[in-house]
Amino acid sequence: MPLSPFVLEDVVAVQAPIDKLWTFFSTAQNLGPLTPPDQQLRVGKGGDQPLHPGLIIEISVAPMGFRTGWRTHIKEVVEPCDGQAHFRDIQESGPFAQWDHLHVFTSLPGGGTAIMDRVEYRLPMGRLGKAVAGWWVRAQVSDLFAYRRSALHEKFGEMALPEKWAADRHWPTAQGNSTPIVDV
Repeated sequence: MPLSPFVLEDVVAVQAPIDKLWTFFSTAQNLGPLTPPDQQLRVGKGGDQPLHPGLIIEISVAPMGFRTGWRTHIKEVVEPCDGQAHFRDIQESGPFAQWDHLHVFTSLPGGGTAIMDRVEYRLPMGRLGKAVAGWWVRAQVSDLFAYRRSALHEKFGEMALPEKWAADRHWPTAQGNSTPIVDV
């Protein structure tokens, strides 16, 4: 029986409209400014193409000086419509046994956008991998998203989230699902 995945959920609000954010996130080349410099990110094949289902993107990172390749597959893309958009990528090969990342964009009152991320990941080697490196990897992933929040605020301006978001956030469940992520 496989171990339950680690789950990270993060939300950041910025002072930019959804269309501007979608344009920024629509190519992997823009991962650079959102990634801590110590990760030594390199974006390769597919990184200059606009997001579309089936797109394969190759990147590599070297968080401890050892370069690790990562091949990600864009599984679903729902472009901005009625103030909502999302895309989902999964790791096909790389450092994790599983990496499933849902990126959700929701327009906010006042012209800003909430960027929500939900990542489910598993480490290689099951229980042994979790026991040996689980705490370290969790800290690395959390630090990555903290850096990303800060970089997004610096690039697009910080905005407050509506209070009700803490409890009322909902995630898309299927490709093409156009139900509201959250009612603002």
